[in-house]
This record gives sequence, structure tokens and C-alpha cells, in this order.
Amino acid sequence: NQGGEGYEQGDLISVDGGGCKYNSIDEIDNYITDLRTQFDNGQKPESYKRCWISESTGIDSKRLSGNRNELFNNDGIVLADLEFSNKCNLACVSCNHLKSSYWGKQNDFANSYYLKTPVGEMNDNNKIALQYFEKHKSTIKRLEFAGGEPTLHDDFIDIYNNSDKDKIINFTTNCTTNFDQLLNERPNTTCILSIDGLDEVYEYTRWPGKWKKVIKRLDNIKNKNNIQEVNTVLQPFNIFNLSSMSHFFSDYKFKLIWFVVGKRFLDVVFLPLELLEEAIFDFKQYGYVNDCENLKYSHLNVLLGKRKEWVSIDPKQRELMNNQFFGYVKYLEQNRNVSYKCLDERIVKWIDNGLANTN
Repeated sequence: NQGGEGYEQGDLISVDGGGCKYNSIDEIDNYITDLRTQFDNGQKPESYKRCWISESTGIDSKRLSGNRNELFNNDGIVLADLEFSNKCNLACVSCNHLKSSYWGKQNDFANSYYLKTPVGEMNDNNKIALQYFEKHKSTIKRLEFAGGEPTLHDDFIDIYNNSDKDKIINFTTNCTTNFDQLLNERPNTTCILSIDGLDEVYEYTRWPGKWKKVIKRLDNIKNKNNIQEVNTVLQPFNIFNLSSMSHFFSDYKFKLIWFVVGKRFLDVVFLPLELLEEAIFDFKQYGYVNDCENLKYSHLNVLLGKRKEWVSIDPKQRELMNNQFFGYVKYLEQNRNVSYKCLDERIVKWIDNGLANTN
């Protein structure tokens, strides 16, 4: 997995339809062999970069959680993370056309921010992903599907319906499809929900998704115990909504997990210091509800880490990132039927001032 997640015991492989560098299943097997050799020699493979960063800040990584699971105390490929393409029906503000075909339709923006990168739906690795699964399916015990939106893929539905019932299947969804029906169709299924806000904040960050439709899906699965977690991207648009999201999802018995955003100019480290400190204060004040207490400090550490990083940011870089951010907001205002005015008033005031000074 080029993104940097993996395991020391057993093997994980991600075949990513949005940019996998492998041209054959033999190349993938050689990559796995090389990874194991590096671990045997006490090295830290570069492809595990996100794990090393998380662990250095005291945050649990997928590598560590995977090694605690007896599932990975085996030889051979035991977990396959399959991404068939970037097909998706949303263009989330924190995403891009490499992970969303719907973003690919925004050609002017994609071409201005991601020069020399193809847009549209990318299916180049469908065959490789399927071939790899067929080769190793006898040892694979767990299948994971991300996206794009995996529930839109015929290949996902085919594997989901026809895999042995003892295989564990986990998929990530943006909650806009009939995923709730899939959860009723087979045992050993878990699901991760991707949601970045509530009500109007959701519709701003997960455009063109509609909150009423998401609520309907959530109510259908409220009493199910196979929802692993809700993933949300930490960004200026929702930084003051995290506590309310935690309380909201606790009613569904879901736990909220944060991710640091991919678009550099959306990193909260570029917020004004007073806003970042207010967000930290709010989180300490209102925090997570009791049944999520075990997550509180790791998430607080993320905010405190951003506060610590803030002082090391070069002022010119901060100005550059802020100008890109305000330009991005302006693009969203001009091209979507949502407005940043729905966000927390402190963020709205900051954006107002930024747009006024950059016009």
C-alpha cells in the first residue's frame, strides 16, 4: 500500500485503482517479500510512513492494531485491501479526483490544483486487484474495501455476495447508498462510515450529499453492532463541530475517529493561533462523552500537536497556505449550491476577513 499502512506479521496488500504502481501480481508479491526482509533486518520501511508518524505522537497505528489481532499471526496473505477505482458520487472538500470520479468532473479546479494528473474514473487496476484476490483467496481471512465509494462497484458486490461466509469483510462508505441493506445479507461484516459534519456542515463538506438521506441510513443501522467507527477528516470547516459530532454519534453507539486532511492548505495548523487554541479549549471543555473517554486523549494529542507545530511554520508558508485556502473557498462558493456561512461563526469571521483581504 503506497499510502503507508501495513503489518509485520502476516501480510496486507492494497491494490489501489486510483494509482497503484504495480503492473502484475508478481510485482506485488515481490514487494511483500521485500517488506518482510526489511522488517527482519530491523528496518522501518518507507511505505509505513503514516504508521511511524502516528506512533511517534503516541497515536495507535494500523500496524500496531493489526499486530494485536491474532488474524495476522500467520504466514501468507491474510488481509487484502482492494480499491478497484476512484468511482464515487460525492466530491468532498477534503478529497480530490484521485479518490473521487465526481471530483474529476470539476475539470477546471482539478487541472489548476493537480497539474498533469488525469481526471475522471480510473479503472486500470481492476484486473490486477481481482487476479490478486483469486490467487490468494484461500489464505485471505479478511477483505477490506475503500474507495471511491466501494458500494457503487459491481466487483465489490460480486465479491461481497460470493465470498465464503467465514471471511471477514470490512468496507468504508459515505452513507449515501443502500449499504444498510448489505449489512443484513451476510455475517462477519463490519462497516466504517465517513462523515465530516452534521446538518449543513455535512452538506458543505460532503457535497452534494444530503443530511436527511444520511440520517435515514443511520437510523436503519442504529441498533446494529457491526459499525466499527465513524471517520471524519479534521479540517478548518469542522474543527469547532467535533464535540457535537462525538455526542451525536454516541447516541448511535458509534465512536468517532479523526484523520488529518490530505490537502495541505486544509491543515488546521494554518489556522490563526487564537482559533486553534479556542478549538483546544472547546474540546477540553466539552470533549468526548464518557463511553468514548478512551479516545479523548489521543485526539486531544492531535490538537496539542498542531499547536506545537504552529510555532515552527514559516510565516511565508502560512500566508501561501491561507491564500490557497481562501481561493479554494471562493471556488466552492462559485461552483456549489452551499455556502461557508453555515459553518461555526468563528470560522466564518476568519473566512470573511480572508476573502476581503485577498480580493
